[in-house]
Amino acid sequence: MADKALLMGINAYKSISTLRGCVNDVKNMHRLLTDQYGFDEKNVRVLTDRQVTKSRARREMAWLMQGAKPGDRLVFHFAGHGSYTVDLDGDEDADGRDELICLYDMDWDNRDSYFIDDELRDWTRKLPAGARLTVLLDNCHSGTGTRQIVTRGVEPDDIELPWVDLRTTLARGQATRGGGTRAAGVPTSEAEMEDALEDQVIARFVQPPPEIVAAAGNLPARRNINHRDHDEMNHVLLAACRSDQTAADARIGGSYNGAFTYHLCEAARAIGTSVSYERLIADVGARLQQGMFSQVPQLEPHASDGVFLARERDAEEDAQALASVATGGFLAGEHETEVPLNEPATSDTPQTLSASEMLPEPIATCALDANSQRLVLEILHKLVYASSGAPLRPGTSRAGEAHHVVYVHGICKHDSGYSNGWWQSMRRFTPSLGAGELGGTRHEVLWSDWVNSRAATRSLDLGTAQQIDELTAEIQDALEDRLVTAQLAAETQPADDRSPRAAVSREIPRGAGLSCVDDFSRYMLVPSIRRHVLDEFHRVVRPLLQSGATLEIIAHSWGTVVSYEGLLELDARLGLGGRVRNWFTVGSALSLFPVKRWLGGAAKLGHRPRLVNRWINLDARGDIVGGPLRGRPYDVDEEFLNLQPVGCGSVFGWVNPACAHSSYFTSANTAVNQGIFGRFVEST
Repeated sequence: MADKALLMGINAYKSISTLRGCVNDVKNMHRLLTDQYGFDEKNVRVLTDRQVTKSRARREMAWLMQGAKPGDRLVFHFAGHGSYTVDLDGDEDADGRDELICLYDMDWDNRDSYFIDDELRDWTRKLPAGARLTVLLDNCHSGTGTRQIVTRGVEPDDIELPWVDLRTTLARGQATRGGGTRAAGVPTSEAEMEDALEDQVIARFVQPPPEIVAAAGNLPARRNINHRDHDEMNHVLLAACRSDQTAADARIGGSYNGAFTYHLCEAARAIGTSVSYERLIADVGARLQQGMFSQVPQLEPHASDGVFLARERDAEEDAQALASVATGGFLAGEHETEVPLNEPATSDTPQTLSASEMLPEPIATCALDANSQRLVLEILHKLVYASSGAPLRPGTSRAGEAHHVVYVHGICKHDSGYSNGWWQSMRRFTPSLGAGELGGTRHEVLWSDWVNSRAATRSLDLGTAQQIDELTAEIQDALEDRLVTAQLAAETQPADDRSPRAAVSREIPRGAGLSCVDDFSRYMLVPSIRRHVLDEFHRVVRPLLQSGATLEIIAHSWGTVVSYEGLLELDARLGLGGRVRNWFTVGSALSLFPVKRWLGGAAKLGHRPRLVNRWINLDARGDIVGGPLRGRPYDVDEEFLNLQPVGCGSVFGWVNPACAHSSYFTSANTAVNQGIFGRFVEST
């Protein structure tokens, strides 16, 4: 099987204005294909800037299809300017336009400087039978945003600033606090010129000359490289935006990127390799919306089924794999003696979970007979413990050391047992942690009482109390800004013509992470309170590490700050033989600027604690406390952003933040409890 990819990105055009994120787009896509989807680097070809001419592109497009066999995965990705020209062959009855992608030497008088949609369609028809082609286009196909066309020899200072999508620009924070706005494209000083060039959202679109605009008419162009008959499409197209929208080129995550490519790669990494095309495009749309980009990505054909870039094995290979599992020892009983879960396991008797405990909820509730349940269970055992040779006893890790989970709560009052529901949601996916009895292999850090104790509050002087009020107001402002941003994104989405738009409340519900902010301000500003809270963390975690145990730490909300500072302090302790295999920060307040400002030392620098093997950050769509951490400035290893807030309703995409903030721990959220907690806890 020879999977291939051709990736083309153009920042520096010969005669039209430059872009900024296209080369990063192809680098990002290259990493995704090779790291996650198993493409061999030698079969991924990248063309950038002056390499992307029509003659070179044609050769590489021929290479992409050459020798393709049934089941081969082929990927064509383009990031750059798009535009349209007058319909050249009469096949565009609806709009009189041929959409096109602009190559390096784009020139309206030279047909060899761009590809029109007809040419791309003709190329896709050469796809060998059975091969699977995915086309990804990150460029504009509309007339709503422009970049100035310049002639050779024009100095950079003479180039006008690009027109931008003003709604997107304002929504992403370019409006001033006083309610006014800086005029788009009209800098008033050298400093504002630099700010505008760095921060503005550029549209990846080139306005055609006036004669082409006049000839093509004013109807909106259609966004489709094979738009006459979707049923005839032999490939799948993922496009950056609707036909009446622009595709954004913007500063995201500290570097320039195409908004579509960036969020597609992030979504694919977060969801994993078993995501359907429809789920992927929906997740990309949600991420774009949360990032305040007004473009809506498209999937064509609209009802594309199948898994994004999935590998295909023929029926014979599948049958052999199943037979291998069935005869590999577990079903034959070679390595396994079952012990009821309520009886202690001896040191030489491995313990296993029943099918109802181990199987994911959708499978466990199906009407499967006992043999079928056992078959599925054994397949899952093979998948989870493929490298171990035998199932693990609950409460042990791969090397046989004790295996524990520690939970750290957020602000507001918490009582003993707060983690019971959290554990019930993940226990069937983490068999190595055993039954998870509280005080056995499951532990809780309880720190909420320390911030509200009478002794702590009584000792506050007037100056400290005022500082607490000021920090609380600053954090509340940051959270409210995030809420308004999310609401604005929801309100700017097109409404369903069949139903009225519902009003979205501006009030932040209790439980969204805001109602007890003063608790956290006390922690940050009062040294004695901070010391008591961190000592409570050490009281639970330090003895486990001293015993040589392997820990999984799951910290939620404002508790992520407590666990971060606590782990950094423990780094300096001697005699700690254990390790934190995975540290999960869930809906983390570490993402908030006021919090970052009050951190110190290694925490301010974002260093990962030395005791931690892997730092994993989770954030759900609509959670106004959580957010991205990796590189901001934290040394996060894995990050899962814009997760589906399972169990939460929405109003035109706006999700109740209180529900989103707690959605990670619901039993129905198998994407988190199985796909993230379970996967990493049970990994080697």
